[in-house]
Amino acid sequence: MELLDRIEDQVASTGLPLFAITLAAVPCPDTPIILTLHWHGFVKEKLADVDEARAVSYSPIPSSALQLNERWKDLIAIDRAAMDAAWELGAWDVQRAERQACMRGGAESREALECLQAFGAFPFGINGNNVVVADAPDADDLVEVAAHRGYLMDVGGHRFFTRIPEVARIWREVMDDYMQEDGTTFLELAADVYHKDNVSGGPAYSLLITEEPAVDSVFINEPHETTFINYLRVCFDYGGFPGLAAGDYPDDYEAFLEKVKPQLKKI
Repeated sequence: MELLDRIEDQVASTGLPLFAITLAAVPCPDTPIILTLHWHGFVKEKLADVDEARAVSYSPIPSSALQLNERWKDLIAIDRAAMDAAWELGAWDVQRAERQACMRGGAESREALECLQAFGAFPFGINGNNVVVADAPDADDLVEVAAHRGYLMDVGGHRFFTRIPEVARIWREVMDDYMQEDGTTFLELAADVYHKDNVSGGPAYSLLITEEPAVDSVFINEPHETTFINYLRVCFDYGGFPGLAAGDYPDDYEAFLEKVKPQLKKI
């Protein structure tokens, strides 16, 4: 399933920053899948359509819903496609939901609305503006099936962390390809200080990654020998120059620090 290619094509054609994606599918093999891309940005609303008019409000850029007609045999194939795309795009916070049929007895009215949203058929606008721009000719038929048989929804946002057992299992399988013998891997974030001075340097500053979920991790190969969040605190404390924390700097930097540091907010 060439999910990543479709996402990258849309990002390239719109030139917009991608906030999150949603995949929705009914439990019937080889039926179309709806991919919804949620963009980060706003459209200026003006009282007059002239360049010099000031914006009076801002509306979110509508999401884009696309129909994917690739063949698939089981729902796990869709899960894997979502995980692969999330990994390649650096997305975190992967969620998976199996929704019940909204036409069943006792279903709440919001479930019908959520079903429409999942398949790009959002019926309402905001201030007269579309919430979703859809290119999904079979969306109505998919909603009909989902309303009676339920549907799967995979969501990928900013953080690669999940409490969904099925997604966590796939995540571990993907990570096995990158893990070292000690059960860790790393993500390179920046060249070391010597590379930055255009001379030969050592290993890149990297974030240590383990199999266990965490909100922070060790920032390896960096002189402060601390966690990534604490490293960012040092950066902010020294106006973006963490190397100054060692106190070994030319005299002209002392005047710079005395002027800048009182204006910096503590993180």
